[in-house]
Amino acid sequence: PMESRYLHKPWAALAIPAAIAGGWALAAPVAGVYGLALGASVLAAWGLLRSGALSRQLRKAEAAAMREASERRQMERTLAEQKQRLKMIIDSEPECVKIQAADGTILDMNPAGLAIIEAKHRDDIIGKSAYGYIAPEWRAKYAEMTERVFRGEAATLEFRLIGRCGGERWMETHAVPLRDPDGTTGALLGITRDVTDRRRAEENERQHRTAVARMQ
Repeated sequence: PMESRYLHKPWAALAIPAAIAGGWALAAPVAGVYGLALGASVLAAWGLLRSGALSRQLRKAEAAAMREASERRQMERTLAEQKQRLKMIIDSEPECVKIQAADGTILDMNPAGLAIIEAKHRDDIIGKSAYGYIAPEWRAKYAEMTERVFRGEAATLEFRLIGRCGGERWMETHAVPLRDPDGTTGALLGITRDVTDRRRAEENERQHRTAVARMQ
């Protein structure tokens, strides 16, 4: 009834907004001080929350970095242990084990190989060319074998070797590619055994057959 009367009058629709505007105008000077204080408190609380969140993020990042560093150290220790075990195995191998570059440079060799070449220390041969210890008539064949290995193939060759002191031996080498992480062949791994006694026995047998054939 009364409400409906006001609603039918056009000026009544402006009464409520006007009253609100007037009340806000009276309260604003007083509320401004408290509003500023409230705003400052909110900002301070937000700052504390943000600083706490950043601190937590920093702690998480620091913990992750520490875990990564620990895992890396563990991996390095594991690799070092594996390398040491491999070195011990190679050094105890009774046959010659050598690592060679594509141009024939000797990168490493175990003690058995040093004895075959008549060298006392690794420094006597590391950095030297393997071709210096191969009989001249076998160098081309050895070069062909090396090329095959660096193409990614395995290869076998018998050749005559001349030691540092002039001793001659027949050697049989089995060579395979040592691959880098990207799959390319970085070096040749050769396992070489002394077959001098076998070759002498074969030569003696050949001479015996030849002699028998002549007698017949």
